[in-house]
Amino acid sequence: MIPVLYIIRHGRTSYNQKGLFRGEADIPLTKEGEHDSEEAAKELEGEDPSFIVSSDKTRAEQTAHILANGSEVQTTPVLRAWNLGHFSGKPKNKENLKELQKYIDNPELPVPDGESLQEFRDRVLPALAEAFEHATRVGTGFVVAHSSVIHEIGNQLYGDHKSLVVKPGGIVAIGIDNGEISAERIFKPLRDHESAASVS
Repeated sequence: MIPVLYIIRHGRTSYNQKGLFRGEADIPLTKEGEHDSEEAAKELEGEDPSFIVSSDKTRAEQTAHILANGSEVQTTPVLRAWNLGHFSGKPKNKENLKELQKYIDNPELPVPDGESLQEFRDRVLPALAEAFEHATRVGTGFVVAHSSVIHEIGNQLYGDHKSLVVKPGGIVAIGIDNGEISAERIFKPLRDHESAASVS
């Protein structure tokens, strides 16, 4: 596979470390999260992206600027995490995960005070397609986003939302393989035995 677009998950936040849903919460990176981002930057050293676009949430924007090393970063609300409404800031325990599953199984049903999974898809997928198409024309691009975005890429490409999940600061490469769009985890993959319940 020849990589065209790299999707980088933002580094750790206090919500990640406490096992809380993030969603619309605007929380900064922790020191560990800054280190995650620095590790991702080192992994992508030498790629010299033609563009860097990021969610406008603080945690993603901070990660993007560490990756950019002084280069321009474009931010957009379109790449925000799935808006989980009243789940944001709540623990990812069995009870809350079971309740959230109802909205995953019924993608047209809006999360209270948030958005439906279909609304999230309608927002994020065109932006990712545009970034990919742009990268094929101008050169490799970086997209800094959230785990829910990476879950959805896995769902769209492989019918399995867990297939591409990575840890904070992890990287997914998307490219062309034998004429088909393909993706793989190239840094900090989240394995099946680890929790893949992180959706923001």
